[in-house]
Amino acid sequence: MISSNLYCEREVARIANEIVDLVERTGGPVFLHEIEEQVRGFRASYPNAWGHFVGHHRNEACIWDDMTEAGYKALRRVLNERKVASQGVSKRAYRSKGCVRVPGPNWLPIVLLPCARPR
Repeated sequence: MISSNLYCEREVARIANEIVDLVERTGGPVFLHEIEEQVRGFRASYPNAWGHFVGHHRNEACIWDDMTEAGYKALRRVLNERKVASQGVSKRAYRSKGCVRVPGPNWLPIVLLPCARPR
């Protein structure tokens, strides 16, 4: 039997790999609501889900919310390990791509882009 910690780590790795694959396959930019739609296990379907917050101008800003624990950890992993790049965008850019859900008033919208590979 697989322990829950090992299962969670495998799920984090799977989701992280799928995020990187999506970003690299499309060439970016990839909006986070597109990851919700295309990466199984990223979006939570229950209340009190996980959110990714960062410090921003002496406040806390929400990068994205309503994620599973594995989805949250996978997003942090690909950003912290620089497997993808991020770039701030406007809320209007999200609306123009069909995003109807806004994570909240302190939302800091970003997109994911492929990282430049060293030569």
